[in-house]
Amino acid sequence: MSQAAGFDEPSLTLRTDFGYSGTTIYANGNMQAKLVVTYENIPSDYTVDNIEIKQAYTYSNLPNTWEVSSFDNGFDSNINAQTRSMPNHNTGSPTNSLFYLSTKNSGADITVCVELTASSPQGDKETLSTCDGGTNNGLVGITVVPELNYGVADLNRSGSRAWYDNYAIANERFTLINGRQIRDVGGCSDDKQNNGQRYLISSTNGPAHPDSGNHKFSAVYLFKPNNGVVNSHFRYSTGYVWKDTTSLSFNTTNAITLAVLHGQDNLKTYVNPLINWAIHCPNITFQDNYGNEGNLSLSRTNGGPNDRWGNVYYDFH
Repeated sequence: MSQAAGFDEPSLTLRTDFGYSGTTIYANGNMQAKLVVTYENIPSDYTVDNIEIKQAYTYSNLPNTWEVSSFDNGFDSNINAQTRSMPNHNTGSPTNSLFYLSTKNSGADITVCVELTASSPQGDKETLSTCDGGTNNGLVGITVVPELNYGVADLNRSGSRAWYDNYAIANERFTLINGRQIRDVGGCSDDKQNNGQRYLISSTNGPAHPDSGNHKFSAVYLFKPNNGVVNSHFRYSTGYVWKDTTSLSFNTTNAITLAVLHGQDNLKTYVNPLINWAIHCPNITFQDNYGNEGNLSLSRTNGGPNDRWGNVYYDFH
């Protein structure tokens, strides 16, 4: 692909999205090494047919334990970005192509390169490659470390609880102790009492109160993460008329956020919006900003026969 005298030669480079020559990812299959291929000065009458990420020095395809995508799944792409490399000052009009690499194999460290194939006007195939290691900014080393699996011990718990005449509302919030973000929360069906911000994951009509014979009612709502501070109220009833509870603020930023409602059974306060239908989600799943996964288990108990207020309690473990 040589140019006429006085024109720049074609060039091809490979770097991470931050301009690094190396990156570190978790072997969770979610975190991606984000690579930027830049090429320029391809003769205008040539057609770029293919751009492919390969193994450095061997010119071979990547092992089948690696997945290459053209789509960014939104997780952060570098764990320990310390020093930014010097920018590559290109001339002309460079063109960038993005590639996203992920793996589930810990220790599958690899150094990658890029090859570009183009066709001349006569149909001849020509190749630009950085795989010999002699091209400036042509190789990227990817280090793969074991994935993290989070449990309740990895979470900070905070919250508050208050009574409002006929019902109590507890605000439960969990964040990662390492300061990382909680990006995705789920593990439960979201088709019950979903208002677009939170949905019902557990409700109960518990044992009868020892004096009144009325039943204990509870409800747990799980908020969708990273919607900032959300003001929310809930439905309850002390008879035939359904009302709205007081509206409270719930911080969903980088957190697992729940609202736990308790009814006062000697006043027969229904806080279970499904009335006589009880549901329960025992496991709340989540992911951090690097795609590592975690699990928070939810179980429900009651205060025993001496719990005359009829609270239904929940444990997180």
